[in-house]
Amino acid sequence: MSTEYKIYLVNESASTKNMWCFLTKPEGLTGPNVFANSSSSLSVTPNYAGTNLFTVPLQYSLQAGASNEAVGLDIRIDSTISVNADLKKKYQADYVTAPPKQGPNLTLDQTGSSPAKTMAFKTNGFNKVQNEDNQWFSSATFGIETGNGFMGVTWSPDPNDTKTITPKFEFYIATGSFESNKLADFNTISNDSAIIPLSMFKNLEATVTLTETGSWVVTAGRPELAMA
Repeated sequence: MSTEYKIYLVNESASTKNMWCFLTKPEGLTGPNVFANSSSSLSVTPNYAGTNLFTVPLQYSLQAGASNEAVGLDIRIDSTISVNADLKKKYQADYVTAPPKQGPNLTLDQTGSSPAKTMAFKTNGFNKVQNEDNQWFSSATFGIETGNGFMGVTWSPDPNDTKTITPKFEFYIATGSFESNKLADFNTISNDSAIIPLSMFKNLEATVTLTETGSWVVTAGRPELAMA
């Protein structure tokens, strides 16, 4: 069973807020065409007497998909296939050249390993130009699947390419007009959000508070209301 981290949510503002949890972009996936992807949100009422929290397992996921929608801002991406992914492993994504329009396969590559603290995502030599001419767009996603939903990053993979991914176990908590699995801009999220690095977890727990003035406060451990 994987280690589970808990992010408690406290709302001291005057109105109910929909709070979203996003995973920080990992090293190895850079550029403006790498998007935040989350379906993990909770509606938190002001000064709630109970507890609201995200439970996040230390278990990464790799996903691959193909659809009629190109990877881009505000596009909903639902992956075709998903595997639990471990550090020091390599994974092979095999995308189909259209026609016909088919989903990809994603398997563990048994031929080698990835450097410590990384995992590798390899693609086959599919014809990306032909696919996109046929309105068939590939997607690749890295992240964490939780009981509250998915949080991660999505990009458009290139053929015969290897991405060496170094995960960051760091999170954003944000409010706003986000939608489940619709791709979002990391700059938009990070400009007005709480940042929770691994160092802020005490006994695997951290608390994020939205104050009366609309600012964020991150504290180690669980909130006082959850101490009992």
